Amino acid sequence: MAEQRTVLGTDAREVLDFELMSLYQRVARAVQVAWELGVWQALLAEARSAERLAADLGFDEEMTRRLLRVLASTGLAWHEPDGTVRLTQAGRDAFDPDSPVYYGDGLAHAATVAAGWNALPELLRGGLGARRGGGPGDHRTFVMAMQDYSIRGRAQWLAGNIDLTGRRHLLDLGGGPGTYSFALLEANPELRATIFDLPQTEPLARDNAARYGLAERVAFRGGDYDQDDLGGGYDCALASNVLHGAHHGSGARLKRLAAALEPGALVIIQDFVLDDDGNGPLAAAMFGMYVGVFRVEEMFAIMAEAGLLQPTLRARGAAGSALFTGIVA
Repeated sequence: MAEQRTVLGTDAREVLDFELMSLYQRVARAVQVAWELGVWQALLAEARSAERLAADLGFDEEMTRRLLRVLASTGLAWHEPDGTVRLTQAGRDAFDPDSPVYYGDGLAHAATVAAGWNALPELLRGGLGARRGGGPGDHRTFVMAMQDYSIRGRAQWLAGNIDLTGRRHLLDLGGGPGTYSFALLEANPELRATIFDLPQTEPLARDNAARYGLAERVAFRGGDYDQDDLGGGYDCALASNVLHGAHHGSGARLKRLAAALEPGALVIIQDFVLDDDGNGPLAAAMFGMYVGVFRVEEMFAIMAEAGLLQPTLRARGAAGSALFTGIVA
């Protein structure tokens, strides 16, 4: 007798397209190498032919011509009838450091991450101790890559899903460039924020706050958030991408955060989080491969251990992130 089928038990997810996966892996590498070797930067300065670009950068002319065909096919560049290649507006937006959606640091960080994935066979055979590459890399690049990622929709999404009406002082734990804080500040004119991060992050965060006209509403506190005093007087807090699974000490970190807040304070958590059945989202599983990741039920568990009331999963983001809130008892 055939097994009884069920609607809810049917796996109807969209399956990964292997051909597209292979294609995008190669496209990503071409775009990253073009940044690493100064191709995008040269095209930002002016349109160039393959012959001139090869001469300017010391490349092989034929391989340069082939690369430019790939770059023009991404929509970030355009082949002109005279044989030169220029950046499109999307390309200028991505590679001009003065652009509000600049992505240069994001690309540089992505290349560092890719180096770690290239070492995956060693990781599988030797465990995390065999890991090489894929770490944060240069501190400035890492911090500003977080700006590049969050400004392209993630910060706006978070602010649109959180109500901070009546809240006065936000603690942004490990806030890096402060982009998420800035989105919340813009949405809540009475709110001010303190970014807590490593001391060397301070000039980056302060410059970024000034860029958005928020310097007067943003303070910075430097230190190690697992060891140093977090300050006080906060009636809300954001922990964005700082709770990366049990082996990161995330439970103790969340307890420290809750202890620094006033009773009734709202705690906002954003992180890559797996569904309870372990079947995705894919971006969360990928992040967890090298860093660490909770399932939804595990995030609720550490929230309860930290004494947070009303733990709630507010929303799921397109990039595999999940947005939680809880209230300090």
